[in-house]
Amino acid sequence: MRAMRIGIDWVAVVLLLGAYAFAQIRAVPVRVRYGVSAAAFGAIALFRLRAGATGLNLIVALVAAGFAVLYLIKAFQAGGRRSG
Repeated sequence: MRAMRIGIDWVAVVLLLGAYAFAQIRAVPVRVRYGVSAAAFGAIALFRLRAGATGLNLIVALVAAGFAVLYLIKAFQAGGRRSG
């Protein structure tokens, strides 16, 4: 029986930390901040799916895709607000 290993996806960590750091800049409109978050989650989902995600990786890819859609919807709803 083969043991399943769970490792850290460093590409996803770097993307999410970068998006989080960018989202903390108050001078950037909320719409753009949500858009960057949506793009980061979308990139993670595509990266996982293109790598042939199965099992837990597929679940992570689907959750990331769900968050990408959520933040994309928030970006469109935010309009031109400056702070949120």
